[in-house]
Amino acid sequence: MLQELDKIFITVILFVVVYVLKTLILARVTAREVYPAELRRRIVVNVRNGALIFTIVGLAFIWADELRTFALSLVVIVGAVVIATKELILCLSGGLYRTISGQCKVGDRIEVSGMRGDVIDQTLMSTTIMEIGPGQLTHQHTGRAVVLPNALFLNNSIINETYTDEYVGHTFQVPLKAEENWKQAEEILLRACMDEVSGYLEDSKKHMLGVTRKHALETPNLDPRVIVRIPDAGKILLIVRIPAPARRKGRIEQAIIRRFLDEFYHSEPTA
Repeated sequence: MLQELDKIFITVILFVVVYVLKTLILARVTAREVYPAELRRRIVVNVRNGALIFTIVGLAFIWADELRTFALSLVVIVGAVVIATKELILCLSGGLYRTISGQCKVGDRIEVSGMRGDVIDQTLMSTTIMEIGPGQLTHQHTGRAVVLPNALFLNNSIINETYTDEYVGHTFQVPLKAEENWKQAEEILLRACMDEVSGYLEDSKKHMLGVTRKHALETPNLDPRVIVRIPDAGKILLIVRIPAPARRKGRIEQAIIRRFLDEFYHSEPTA
């Protein structure tokens, strides 16, 4: 193994030899006017680049042991930094992924990892939502702000309830007992749905047509409908689907359900 002084001496010799050879070759090339100017410039550039590459390779051979030790130390340092800042790196990556993929923007109503709300702020490290709840079937703000680390966007599915901006297809359920008149209930629900959505039904169809054309999708039927299911013996489930403005679906659902209850379950007059 070469000693440090030997390596320094060899390094100095390497620099001197490369410099002298480069100078002699360039002087000889530039002194001969036989070569065209363009060819001389090309040779000069190649000689300089070759001298640089030769010097770097020579230094790598001379100082190989020291470079190996430095590389190992650098890997250890980088590994320690990555481990210590893992969560920060994941949050930054999640913020970048959220921005590039366009998963959500301020004003969207999203659900991620069981948390649901309206996006009110976005930074490189976190996304803040105004919580909606309690539960998944309500549409009221709880008054609480939830700060989500952007790392959640890397390994969780994101549900964007307002992806189509103006109108969405909204679904809710009405349970009945098997002995109740489900056909009458279906008629009342459809009539209540048509009364509630008639004011914007055509606008919602035009909007959804534009969205489906943009994304090359099949245009859905937005007319109110009721689907009948039997989840268990003795039970009937009416599944109602309507178009609704993205920000008013909760209020419209409540209006339909209240009208259904008033008409289907006749309230006894109060004394």
